[in-house]
Amino acid sequence: MIKSFLLASALVATTLASACNGISDIASSPRNAAEQTVLDEKAAIAVEAAWATAGTLIETGVDAGLIKGETARRVNDLDAKAERAVKAARSAYDAGNADDYNEAVIEAISIINEITALVNGETA
Repeated sequence: MIKSFLLASALVATTLASACNGISDIASSPRNAAEQTVLDEKAAIAVEAAWATAGTLIETGVDAGLIKGETARRVNDLDAKAERAVKAARSAYDAGNADDYNEAVIEAISIINEITALVNGETA
């Protein structure tokens, strides 16, 4: 079970790293703008996938009895915050709002990292 948690945590970290690489910047040409749009979409998908993976990690931990009590409450609160941040990122991307998009992606990544640390017994 612990190996599964560590593997899932590594998957979350890898997914989040790819999301960080896609955060938008000002494009210098139409081609760069198109390429940045693709990167932004990939970052949004990566953040959504990382959140889904964290959800699976949480569910598995709860089902196995490894996440309970105060830790379960904190993980649940963080998961709700992550959901709001992921949805905000998607909404900002869909609206073409780069500033809100970047902020929401960074927030989602931070919260998902907190979830992963907490689930793995690290201080969050």
